[in-house]
Amino acid sequence: MRRVVVTGMGVVSPIGSGVERFAAALFAGRSGVGRVSRFRTGELPTAIAAEVKDLAPAHGDLKRTFAVAAAAEALAAAGLGPAGGAAAESLGSAGGGAAAAPPF
Repeated sequence: MRRVVVTGMGVVSPIGSGVERFAAALFAGRSGVGRVSRFRTGELPTAIAAEVKDLAPAHGDLKRTFAVAAAAEALAAAGLGPAGGAAAESLGSAGGGAAAAPPF
């Protein structure tokens, strides 16, 4: 059996990005659900969702932005990366987020 050691954590969430902000909102009982603000919902059966509102797209689309933000926080918490020592990361995706999809 292999052992796994968690050395750092990263969170991107509708109630707060970053482990400390997420935990504070979670324990305070805050909800991340609200009116959709990223796209028009006129023809959809609902206009509410749990959107991450504290991060703007920075790496092509939101999915990549969220992955990079959570990974960066986890690496920093572990003391890895440019300031803490040698580290490598690889990020792959089989497809982009909704914003990267062609219109249909």
